[in-house]
Amino acid sequence: MMPNSFGKRLVTDSGPWIVLGQSYGGFCAVTYLSFAPQGLKQGLLTGGISPIGNGSCVEQIVLQNEKYSQRFPQDIQIVRESVNHLAESEGGGVPLPSGGILTPRGLQILVVSALGFTGFERLHFMALLHFGRTENDNLFDAIKAVKEGRPVLFTGEMIFPWMFDKIPALRPFKEVAQLLAEKKDWPPLCNIAALNNNKVPAAAAVYYEDVYVNFKLSMDTASQIAGIRLWITNEYMHFGLRVGGDRVLDHLLGMLNGKKLCFDMLFLLKPTRGDELKLSLIRSDVHNHSMIY
Repeated sequence: MMPNSFGKRLVTDSGPWIVLGQSYGGFCAVTYLSFAPQGLKQGLLTGGISPIGNGSCVEQIVLQNEKYSQRFPQDIQIVRESVNHLAESEGGGVPLPSGGILTPRGLQILVVSALGFTGFERLHFMALLHFGRTENDNLFDAIKAVKEGRPVLFTGEMIFPWMFDKIPALRPFKEVAQLLAEKKDWPPLCNIAALNNNKVPAAAAVYYEDVYVNFKLSMDTASQIAGIRLWITNEYMHFGLRVGGDRVLDHLLGMLNGKKLCFDMLFLLKPTRGDELKLSLIRSDVHNHSMIY
């Protein structure tokens, strides 16, 4: 995704685009649908329908941590031992080739790809090899968790202020990051009235187990986008486009082109924590734990 002014310099005299937005790119696509729909021919979103209101992904991150601990309980102690080793090392961590130091907090962010990409098996493999200041400080405090006998929670893609002190590559951006964090007068990223009257054909893959994009908030936004077609699935966690790109794109394009069946109604049973997606559809020809409407 790119701003219109930048796009015009790269592609002159072009007609409307078909845009593909993954994750944050999907957020950008929703903004395009709001403010520049005349530039879009079709919109494809994967793991990225932006929230319109306030919301947080903390609950989803905690849930995925709990599911990982339930699946591989033997890893809980391995992670605790790793945290203790790092905390007790000289300087509070071990040196990294980049010039930084791997601390307990750094360990918590290293598993970002495993939580949202290939799944818990990769994270389990890392554990077998022994290997932010927010309102949730205590929840994600690795050292405190070890002392209290709780599982150490991994932090996904969350950004914390300490990163701009401890990660060498981010240090030059500390002042800019602080200014952005303190800015309050941001313009709206979406125009709800425009989304309600959307005429651009759009389809989205919404990952029920997405650890980085809040499922409920995605559905709230999708309900405001007129005509959008959704493929809701727990076959992928966030990076479906990377691990199953052909299938994901074929599915979305098929929905837009009338080659994939779309359901007119569905009944979603609210899952309990840790349960698989349970659902009942008015038609039965649906693959596995996926649903379309």
